[in-house]
Amino acid sequence: MDVDDHQACTSMDITENDDTSDGDGIHWHFSQVKGNIEPDGGITSDADIISCVEFSHDGEFLATGDKGGRVVIFQRDQSGKFINGQRSTDYNVYSTFQSHEPEFDYLKSLEIEEKINQIKWLKRKNAANFILSTNDKTIKLWKISEREKKVADGGWNLTRNADGTTTGKRSEYTGCKKRMLYSENIVDNLNLYAQKNSVLFLFYYSL
Repeated sequence: MDVDDHQACTSMDITENDDTSDGDGIHWHFSQVKGNIEPDGGITSDADIISCVEFSHDGEFLATGDKGGRVVIFQRDQSGKFINGQRSTDYNVYSTFQSHEPEFDYLKSLEIEEKINQIKWLKRKNAANFILSTNDKTIKLWKISEREKKVADGGWNLTRNADGTTTGKRSEYTGCKKRMLYSENIVDNLNLYAQKNSVLFLFYYSL
């Protein structure tokens, strides 16, 4: 699923003609579409087909898995934008990582696909997020966190001397701290809602 292309992430204005009711007084409104919609309705690659979708407990994050073994995490818009008196329901790409790779079970002579079958969010206990992702064989626990990392301005390689000074290709060293996003595989193989296309449609409801 190609989600980094801004042209592939489209929001639509909400009008009275966009909503539908389920008979219980809840009206569903179209909010956003993620992914590329081909003119002929085809799919670019079989690996881009979404195989599972899961919201976090507070609705701030949305995780999707595809047949290519990738996990894409979206975060609810943090800009504070309001539409019709309500907070924006748009989601932006937060993190993307390869969760599973194809493998072969020599004991059973069986090829294991990398397709993500299910994703589950664990209840948040600190600043980090934890999710479980699984294919037909392996369950993986992932930690999604942000940390500050000191980097050199300009990307030069620096050497630290015995007296504590640094030398490199530049005579002057300026450092800064950047917020870096990490996806870490904490637990691999715990012994062991699906979307049938490569486009994700998002809706929200109102009473």
